[in-house]
Amino acid sequence: MNNFNERVITDKIKAETERIALFLMQHENKDFCLAGVSHLTWRLLKIKVSDSEYRTFVIVPSPVFKRIVLDREYLKTLDQYPDAFGHADDWAIVSALRKTTNSAFPEDYTDEQYLEYLSNEGMAYVFEITGTDEISDKILRLDLCRGIIGNKFRGGFFHVLKHFTIEGYDSISHNKGQYLLEIWTQTYSNLISNFFSDNFVKEEGNETDYISKSELKDGRILRGVYYKEEGVPVYFVKSMRIDKR
Repeated sequence: MNNFNERVITDKIKAETERIALFLMQHENKDFCLAGVSHLTWRLLKIKVSDSEYRTFVIVPSPVFKRIVLDREYLKTLDQYPDAFGHADDWAIVSALRKTTNSAFPEDYTDEQYLEYLSNEGMAYVFEITGTDEISDKILRLDLCRGIIGNKFRGGFFHVLKHFTIEGYDSISHNKGQYLLEIWTQTYSNLISNFFSDNFVKEEGNETDYISKSELKDGRILRGVYYKEEGVPVYFVKSMRIDKR
């Protein structure tokens, strides 16, 4: 989908983002939510399907997601604190990310407090533009993470990074990664392609998990697991792995 009514699509995404945020606030029993994000910070992502066809997505990021992921602050942290990566402890990565933006927080702000901030406010909604005036009913809420268990990120974008690395870096997570990417943008474009794959089914015998499969450039299969409760309007990233051809 290459042409669309920008005003109509923008209005629909704004309305849907607010509806979802308010729903999740009540569903998760929270006292506040980020219900509106300026469309000036949104990111349009086109993913090639064939030589003449693209699929078009809109990423609606919270401020911290925009800064860390879309504006590549994560790579800045990787450059400044390389020793925090590749050592099987995601707390080291949290600490490094906090130090990168140290001036924005009080001097006594702890790694635990920063992780809570990332878990609560670090997210983006991803919509597909499916027609001139239409957006997808299937919506991804891409959290940075859902906390840390056993020194490893639980769910979200940071959890997915353990399967990848980028040219010029040995590691972009707590291990060396299984698949080499050319550029940083491919970390989330591969995830989005996987979520919106046509090979997306409910896991047998599981009420909340969905399995999606997409093919990487070398022929291996990216297998994502997404979580969605009945009645909740969005899916969450639960886990991901790379299977053999």
